[in-house]
Amino acid sequence: MGGNLCRRRLIFPGGCPPSIVSTSELNYRVRNGNGWTLIVIGTDLLFITSSNAGGHIAHLGGALAGVWFAASLSKGSDLTSWINKCLDTLVSIVSFKPRKPKMKVHYGTGKQKDYDYNARKKAQSDEIDRILDKLKKSGYESLTTEEKKSLFDASKR
Repeated sequence: MGGNLCRRRLIFPGGCPPSIVSTSELNYRVRNGNGWTLIVIGTDLLFITSSNAGGHIAHLGGALAGVWFAASLSKGSDLTSWINKCLDTLVSIVSFKPRKPKMKVHYGTGKQKDYDYNARKKAQSDEIDRILDKLKKSGYESLTTEEKKSLFDASKR
């Protein structure tokens, strides 16, 4: 049982490919007809004059619509997209779920927090600049343990 599994249909003789309609093109066996298609269409054409002519005409119309739909789908045009849009609109009207905001908005103290954050970053930057100036003038051995730790932490950011 590998990746190329082919099942047999009880009605039709012989094997059948896994898919009749692919995303790129129709299966040629179905599109070009395989005998059974011609027999079914021929039977419907013969029995159009019977008492159930409407049923046979409906079968022929369904076959024609299927060929039209499959051919347009293989060209990249989905004829049913308008149905999907209508159903999506109907579902959105009927569903009563409240919309959730995409982001939280906080009003009020934001400017003060921004100011505090920027002031703290500026102080840290000034401290690192002071340590680097000391390092440049006196060398690494002149730094205290706390200055070395501050320099090391700043290099991690």
